[in-house]
Amino acid sequence: SAAGLTMLYEAREASGTAIWRATSRDGGRTWGEQVRVLRGDDVAGDVVSAPSFIPGTDAEEFIFVVDHRSVLRARIDEEGTTVGEVLAEADAANAAQIAAPSLIQFSGQWMLYVEERRPSPEDAVGVEPSLSTIGLFLGTEIDSLSYAGTVLGANSGCVNATGADVSCWDERVGAPELRVATTTTGRTVLRMFYEGRLGRSANVGFAASYDGQTFERFPFNPLLETGKLAAPSNVLVDQSYLLFGERLVDGVGHIVVTRNDRGSVTETFH
Repeated sequence: SAAGLTMLYEAREASGTAIWRATSRDGGRTWGEQVRVLRGDDVAGDVVSAPSFIPGTDAEEFIFVVDHRSVLRARIDEEGTTVGEVLAEADAANAAQIAAPSLIQFSGQWMLYVEERRPSPEDAVGVEPSLSTIGLFLGTEIDSLSYAGTVLGANSGCVNATGADVSCWDERVGAPELRVATTTTGRTVLRMFYEGRLGRSANVGFAASYDGQTFERFPFNPLLETGKLAAPSNVLVDQSYLLFGERLVDGVGHIVVTRNDRGSVTETFH
């Protein structure tokens, strides 16, 4: 319900990065009760980022990234935040960095999707990797995941409404967010919202899969074309879909939300 809407977000502070928790009592319009739950110093890392709740757990459990290299598990309770085991590492994906994890349970398996970053031959030494795709770690146990490969590449697989190949609108993809959905016909499908980038422009794309490993892009991508919206996160609240994202204004990150028309919900999320 709207009364129980909770958000985890990354904040850049003077002393480094931190993860904060906030709650909303009015369907995501305003947010209060903001509490810092984790600092980089708590995990002997310089940067903690991209928190994401673990679905289907009784407690408030989440995953996050440390130093763009490892995905860790954590738990929030009355005593504070307890950091658990490492679930995935960049080295296992042969990547320079990993970011923006999204974890779901589907078809009897845990599936952890990440943005995987690799350098291009043209990158100068010491600069951030310029190539990014979306990769998958999976396994029957949450603490025993193996790298399964790239599931969504950049600048490939784009089609129009008739299914014909067309030029893609992005040169990099990342920040995946997955939802297990049930269609009006009762079929279960995975919905992926992701960030597509072209130069300095960032827009929201959409793809779907029936097995979690083969995704088809939406033929009318980008779903939202603002040029400035990154890191999408989609939730269903009181018969409305809310799409949250980060928008940079004068170099400062803001969390923004878009909302569909009430009553036009066609799928349920699990």
